[in-house]
Amino acid sequence: MASYEGPIKRQRMNDGGDVKDEFGDHDSNRSFGDQQQPEQPNKVLLFTVINPVYPITTDVVYKICEPTGEVQRIVIFRKRGVQAMVEFASIQAAQRAKVSLNGADIYSGCCTLKIDWAKPARLNVYKNDDETWDYTVELGKVFLRFCKLYIFIINVRS
Repeated sequence: MASYEGPIKRQRMNDGGDVKDEFGDHDSNRSFGDQQQPEQPNKVLLFTVINPVYPITTDVVYKICEPTGEVQRIVIFRKRGVQAMVEFASIQAAQRAKVSLNGADIYSGCCTLKIDWAKPARLNVYKNDDETWDYTVELGKVFLRFCKLYIFIINVRS
């Protein structure tokens, strides 16, 4: 009895000498389940937490990221384990965070970080809670309150 092994891939060379298969580019070091991450640095990093024994919140992520540069937004999602996207104020801050935190443990012996460049260039956050946080909005609210207080004081003195 014959067995079916799926489509037979024929390899061909492209102009640069790289190997391509009939389905397009293929990196033999990657499995088919891996998502391709962009190589281009931007302000947003994708954090994958390996072995998340303890709860991971926006506060925890902020505390480990803030020493490397200004954090603007954090979004945590839990579809495939625990992942977070962190938006920094600059590409340089994101690069520092990637270099210093990739492979580090949040807690000793667990919650190991795998950090890649994220595809989005900006994160959208609609509310501040344990899963999402926009640190630029909080600064804006504080500034707005200060301005209102300043205007109030000026009006009282007049």
